[in-house]
Amino acid sequence: MDSREYFDAIAGQWDTMQQSFFSKNVRDAAICASGIRSGQKAADVGAGTGFITAGLIEKGARVVAIDQSAEMLLQLRK
Repeated sequence: MDSREYFDAIAGQWDTMQQSFFSKNVRDAAICASGIRSGQKAADVGAGTGFITAGLIEKGARVVAIDQSAEMLLQLRK
C-alpha cells in the first residue's frame, strides 16, 4: 500500500487521529511563527482534512489546499 492508498483508507478517521499528533495550540503557534497575515496567500501542502487550512483561514489567509489523497480532500470539503 502506498501513502496515497493509506491516506485514502483512513481519511474518515484522520481528524480523530491527528489530535494525538498536533493540538490546536501547536497549530496556532506554527501559523503565528510563519508570519502569515490576513489577506496573504498560503499553500497547505499535504493538507489532509484541513486542520492547518482552517487555522490559516481563521488568520484571514487565502489558502490553496493540496493533497495527493482525493479522500482527504473530500473530507476537507465537508
